[in-house]
Amino acid sequence: MDPVTWPTSASSVLPTDNSTSFPDIYTRYSWPELLMLHRPAAILVDRSLTPIFYAIGITGNSLSAKIWLERPMRRNNSSAVYLATLSITDLFFLLLHIILELNYAWGIQTLDYPGLCEGYFLVYFVATYLSPILVLAFTIERYIAVCHPFQKERFCTTRRAFKVVVVLVTFSVLLSCIQAYLWSYDAATGRCEIRREVVRGGEYSLWSIWTWVSEILSFFVVPFLILVFNVLVLREVRRLSQAGCTMLPGQTGSGSAATTAMLLSVSFYVILTTIPASVVYSLQIQDGDPYLSDEQIRNDPVWQRYFDFLTVRKVVEEICLSHYACNIVLYMITGTQFRKAFAETFSNFRCGEKAGDYSEVNNHRPNNSVTYQTKV
Repeated sequence: MDPVTWPTSASSVLPTDNSTSFPDIYTRYSWPELLMLHRPAAILVDRSLTPIFYAIGITGNSLSAKIWLERPMRRNNSSAVYLATLSITDLFFLLLHIILELNYAWGIQTLDYPGLCEGYFLVYFVATYLSPILVLAFTIERYIAVCHPFQKERFCTTRRAFKVVVVLVTFSVLLSCIQAYLWSYDAATGRCEIRREVVRGGEYSLWSIWTWVSEILSFFVVPFLILVFNVLVLREVRRLSQAGCTMLPGQTGSGSAATTAMLLSVSFYVILTTIPASVVYSLQIQDGDPYLSDEQIRNDPVWQRYFDFLTVRKVVEEICLSHYACNIVLYMITGTQFRKAFAETFSNFRCGEKAGDYSEVNNHRPNNSVTYQTKV
């Protein structure tokens, strides 16, 4: 779910026919000014929590990408390829989100330029769509490794993981291309806005149809599939545990238990943060008459319901934003070898020593007998 609140009704995009010369509320105020005047809690939640997630996410994703991209971590470990790409994608998303945050939460015109407006949203939505799809990809891979271990050598390789990542990036770009048309710089208002022609027709407009299709695909179907594959993995783990079976390579023995736990935690976290935001987004509460005065708006039940909805939505969206920022916390809690690599990275930074060799599979160092099991 796109974790940002902007006007969601047609009245905020198209001018309403009205005989009065009194300017509408969207002409009188910018979006942050409007919220600060009529519902300051919504804008204050945005301004206070989002920078915290930026600090955690930009730092955490940078460190995570560095660790997962190290050759010893990637060697014979396809999960590291997905996790490295996820870290880079989430980092890219947060950096792009800063531009959006300055525009909609602080009123700084960062997008109101021709060309930049259209291109920005194309790139922004690539990262938005790609992140949950990557989680689905490594969830399916873990399902194959645990539930179909004899297929692991065929489907769970680093070479195939790189190919899958390329396909997913291409798919996300194609899915996002339409954003360059949906958004445009309006020279009359001097703002980056949704094109007027794409919202004509209300519920049957191009904007409405595309938004529903893309949202359902990316933020309902994908999380649901993640949940299904996670349940299947957990059932297989439980079955093997109860049966006391000998674990095959790639199943939940001592080598891959930590990997499975970590990937499950990441994918479940995506589910828990994405679906609530999708539900809130799907409600689409409409605003009121934009030509009312400020005093009339304060007493208008339609407007007050709309502002209450925006406040709840902003809190949920901040929770959603956390899944782009907090994966490193899950890696540190559940990833044994990730913690070791993280500690050694800082140790080497301080001491200038050569980084150690960590591998996701049984990996013997050339000059010693230490064996690292498949624990992330």
